Amino acid sequence: MTIQIPLGPRPAASTAAGPVVSVSVSAGVSGSLPKPQSDVLRAAAAAVAVADPGGGLEKAKLAREDLSKVVKSVPNPTEVQKGLVAIEAERENPSQANPTDVVASTAAAAGANPRFVAAALAVVETDTAARDNTLNWVAGLDGPLLERAALAATRQKFLAFIPDQLTRLQHVEHTVGSLNSQFAGLNTQVGQIDKRVATLEGGPPYKPGKP
Repeated sequence: MTIQIPLGPRPAASTAAGPVVSVSVSAGVSGSLPKPQSDVLRAAAAAVAVADPGGGLEKAKLAREDLSKVVKSVPNPTEVQKGLVAIEAERENPSQANPTDVVASTAAAAGANPRFVAAALAVVETDTAARDNTLNWVAGLDGPLLERAALAATRQKFLAFIPDQLTRLQHVEHTVGSLNSQFAGLNTQVGQIDKRVATLEGGPPYKPGKP
């Protein structure tokens, strides 16, 4: 079977996908990428954006300012297909894994299926050649799509630095509970000291709760 990978940018006045390179893939995986706005492209864009938000923004900026510099670096189809095959495998055999918040947010910004994004991400986050070639491929086809995805990934990763309100509340409750335990321990110690003093002075024994 083959997955067709369009390498050139989409002409402004046409829906054509530009030059196409056919890449052989393993048996049992089928599919094609006949136009840039397919769900496969969207998922690939979101995946590389999560894997390398800074690189995604840089490539998108370069595509916006001088697309010729992006398309000059023709992506290696063998590297690009790694993530695409993972997407098609997820399509054929859906997993039960729940995408992370970063994946879900980035997928939403790109209009992609979060499960497809997670499948491609599993490849490109550990394979730099696949990631870099897919970045070039997506940037050459749809720079604005890559930019949206990279911005969403960056925003979500930064938000992760801020603990949510529930986490903060739980921390406060834990602190209060710890202080209450410490005060209870101090009260017990004070009571024991008072009892010893009363005994030494020959007074009545100490009774908790009474002056």
